[in-house]
Amino acid sequence: MNPDHAPSRDPARIGLSVLVLALAAALVAMAWPRLRASIAYLPVDTALARHWSGTTPPPDQLAALSERATRAIDLHDHYRYRDGLSILAYLRAQAPGLSPDQRRALLAASGEAAIESVRQAPMKPAGWLRVALARQYLGEAPASIAAPLLMSVYTGRVEPTLQLLRLAVLYDLQRHLDDNGRRLLLDQTLLTWQLQPRELVREIRSGRIPYDRIAGVLARAHPGVLGDIDEVMRGTVR
Repeated sequence: MNPDHAPSRDPARIGLSVLVLALAAALVAMAWPRLRASIAYLPVDTALARHWSGTTPPPDQLAALSERATRAIDLHDHYRYRDGLSILAYLRAQAPGLSPDQRRALLAASGEAAIESVRQAPMKPAGWLRVALARQYLGEAPASIAAPLLMSVYTGRVEPTLQLLRLAVLYDLQRHLDDNGRRLLLDQTLLTWQLQPRELVREIRSGRIPYDRIAGVLARAHPGVLGDIDEVMRGTVR
């Protein structure tokens, strides 16, 4: 080859190519932990989807899935992985045969993971409710339970899958609620009756939501609604 016609090596072009390669390498390095975390968490996603469809994994699998979620968090701390870890701990705490200390430890872990999750993504009513439930079981002060419980309502006023359980806890804490909390209690009572009337009556009949407390809330402000509840309680089909 004639040296007079050899391709020129432009330093500016070489420098730009090196810069592009360096940026690409940096992006890959940044994305790699996220990808590894996503792969590690994939079985948790699958198992939780099955749980919501009615098939909950056995306790030993839940424990293994918790390790998976923890590994994903170590690789890339994300609210979704924290929330999954919280759900898994809560489900593990429901298993029969646990000692009180084991159950307490799992519920405490569920609450802690849920708190970390809602710190990163506050608009998660189920996460806030899980914090409240864990604190209630652990016997914490009513104010400590009420704060996340009310946040669950603020961040998701209409949540059919949470409505009954959340209302039951609100009534458990009724005498500890401030004026705003009592307004939310009334709102959630009316909303639950509107959305899930038969389910609400079932909870009243079981005693999980005491009738006298609902009557006390509705008697003055909404006596007609209380009358409707009474009709269903007497066996009238709505």
